[in-house]
Amino acid sequence: MDTNIINGLVNNAALLLILSILYDSISDAKSRKTLVQKILTGIMLGAICLGVMLSPFNFTPGVVYDTRSILLSISGLFFDPVSAAIAAIMAAVYRFSTGGAGVWAGIATILTTTLIGIFWRKKSYQRLDKISTSELYFFGIAVHAAMLMSQLLIPWPKAFEVLGNIILPVILVYPAGTALLGKLMVERNQKLKTRYELAKSQAMLLEVLNSIPHSVFWKDCHSVYQGCNKQFAIDTGLSDPQEVKNKTDYALPWTKKDAESFINDDREVISSKMPKRNIIEQLSKADGKRIWVSTIKVPLFDQNGDSLGVLGLYEDITERRTSEFELLKAKEAAEEANRTKSLFLANMSHEIRTPMNGIIGFAKLLELSELNDSQKEFVSVINSSSKHLLDIINDILDISRIEAGKIKLDNSFLEPGDLINQVIETFRPAIENRGLSYKINISPEINYKIYGDPTRLSQLLFNLINNSIKFTEKGSIEAGIEQLHKTDGNALLRFSVTDTGIGIEKEKLSKIFDTFFQIDDSYTKKYQGTGLGLAIVKNLVNLMGGDINVQSAAGLGTRFDIDISFKIEENIESAGNKKTPGTVVKQKFGEGLKALIVEDDNISARLADLIIKKYGFTTRIVTTGLKAIELISEEKFDIVLMDIQLPEMDGLSAINLIKSKKEADGNFKVPVIALTAYALSGDREKFIEAGANDYLSKPFTEDKLIEKIKELTVLSNK
Repeated sequence: MDTNIINGLVNNAALLLILSILYDSISDAKSRKTLVQKILTGIMLGAICLGVMLSPFNFTPGVVYDTRSILLSISGLFFDPVSAAIAAIMAAVYRFSTGGAGVWAGIATILTTTLIGIFWRKKSYQRLDKISTSELYFFGIAVHAAMLMSQLLIPWPKAFEVLGNIILPVILVYPAGTALLGKLMVERNQKLKTRYELAKSQAMLLEVLNSIPHSVFWKDCHSVYQGCNKQFAIDTGLSDPQEVKNKTDYALPWTKKDAESFINDDREVISSKMPKRNIIEQLSKADGKRIWVSTIKVPLFDQNGDSLGVLGLYEDITERRTSEFELLKAKEAAEEANRTKSLFLANMSHEIRTPMNGIIGFAKLLELSELNDSQKEFVSVINSSSKHLLDIINDILDISRIEAGKIKLDNSFLEPGDLINQVIETFRPAIENRGLSYKINISPEINYKIYGDPTRLSQLLFNLINNSIKFTEKGSIEAGIEQLHKTDGNALLRFSVTDTGIGIEKEKLSKIFDTFFQIDDSYTKKYQGTGLGLAIVKNLVNLMGGDINVQSAAGLGTRFDIDISFKIEENIESAGNKKTPGTVVKQKFGEGLKALIVEDDNISARLADLIIKKYGFTTRIVTTGLKAIELISEEKFDIVLMDIQLPEMDGLSAINLIKSKKEADGNFKVPVIALTAYALSGDREKFIEAGANDYLSKPFTEDKLIEKIKELTVLSNK
């Protein structure tokens, strides 16, 4: 083969390779080209085509062959049609200028191969990065079939001579060359698309990061920043997020202590390969403002699982921390107010109940003495007024306990019929004095015991019956229990209280269970009360897991229904074996026993002294806890009644001291009853924990006091 032909082939191949290399720069997948850009691209393609045409293969004089068909068809296929057309025009003009017998065949080749490329591009535009090698080869055959047909424009018979010389190498070599160059273009298209998708993903990721209202950053394994979002850049005083790259925490506006803390967190996350969440810390922003942030840091890994660094995000929680601090202050203030209220109630309870103890106790003793009719009437008034005042005090204390959530049920098995009979018996004199009739209805199928709190159940019925008596001037009061449902071990019971009293207006029915609500709230009100009774009832029913309903109308009376589910126990105790609770046999069981009364209130001390002496006790009275300890160390006592609020040494301290000394000194092995006017929730537990054997709040009844004393003295003397 001629040396010139070899040089031509090499030059053509080099120029085609240059076309594939320049494709990256002259083809932009990211955006549409402007017309000027398309023209410039066409000129570049045309220049390469001219370079190809300057290195021809000369088979016969006047007939020039080169790889322009490959170049122009590939340009039409992979470049914009405008650019390909400009390149074709430049090549056609140059070929026309060279003249010769094959000029029109050359121009026809230029135009047809370019048009075939443009047509094929239109058909395959959406898949230029996916065209297969075989398809490119068939494309090359089509292009070069058109090229060979163009050779018929050479004057005959020269055209047949030329075709005979070139048809075989063209069909064998040129389609393969077209496929090879096309494959290079497809691969570069794929790279361009990947680069475009990557750039698009990066742009979207950056947009997402910048739209996050929190600060985001990422560092390498040495805690050197590699990037951040706009919010982090703003916090650190950087004008562009790119400026953070290659900086460390020491180069940012943090304090040295903060920077060291941040880097230590990075090391912990990287070494453990585990996220670190909810890091509450402070940092200083570029403007000097100190803020609280909640940070999360997670490790970053490459495809092999090796650590790349750490990704962090922090949220400004300064306002939340301020709110939490304010809430904490408000909570502490509320708790302090609650403590103050509890202390106030405790003090008021003590101050009120102590004189009430004297009034009620001595009135009871006076009632048992010889009195004329007028004196009996006066004592009756004292008893009635004292009871009313004590009820008010108890209501206030109960509602305070309920609001504090400190009321606990003391459940035991009890006879529901006995319970309601005892409550009615308590009110029988008051009912008869008002000229009312009463009735008790207990369903016969209730022949079992229920597991409930007898004190609180009695309180429910007491408050409802007391209300009925208060608001009923004529007619009757009816109390009852009926069984609504029963299964093995459980029963749903309805306690009801019905009266023929004044009733309740419809608009007030929804408010009667509110605290301090009174049906008659005028200055000229006829009915006394605190407005706490029904509120207490409602809360106690809720505590027992029950429901309360009321039916009433003005002037037509009222009915209250309380539905509560109880665990039950079949009653196997015969009627003859039943014991009446609360009764104390009045006998001088204290003969030969000695009692110590520790009380600084003379009236309360005198009352306790008179009561227990009736039962045969010898008594000693002291006014301070310190004197009580001294006396116990000198004398042997069988019972100690200890007030809590005492001068010099209070009752709690004295009880604690007695408890601590009882192992070393036999005199201190003495039962102690905390006898005090403190009656709030938790007081009993506090006194028992201190070492008291029992607790009784003032004002107390003789029966209750003697019952407790008897239990302890009989037990200790066994």
